[in-house]
Amino acid sequence: MSYIEAVIAIVLVFVAVTAVFTSIEYQQKMYSKILERELLQLYSEDLFWITIYNLPNTTPFDSFETSYSTKNAYVVKDYEKIEKEINCITFTFPSNKKVNIYYFQK
Repeated sequence: MSYIEAVIAIVLVFVAVTAVFTSIEYQQKMYSKILERELLQLYSEDLFWITIYNLPNTTPFDSFETSYSTKNAYVVKDYEKIEKEINCITFTFPSNKKVNIYYFQK
């Protein structure tokens, strides 16, 4: 193997290693965003099912008021606490009974 072939092989190995390490960093950022979104979705689904489970069985659904708001939720991402918003629908039934249903919109 000549000197020129060795230099070309070293350059090609360097380019390949650089490409692999940059793609690993990009994949880590991408999966971190996906993980954040999934954690928010799990949190909002948990709030939704807790609310559904606690609904009174005798409440009539024919007359109620609806209002929309957002609630702040915190997600841990890369050992950092990040604040995100979760949407909330509030149903106000007769005799001032309120039901909040939380959901996360992607």
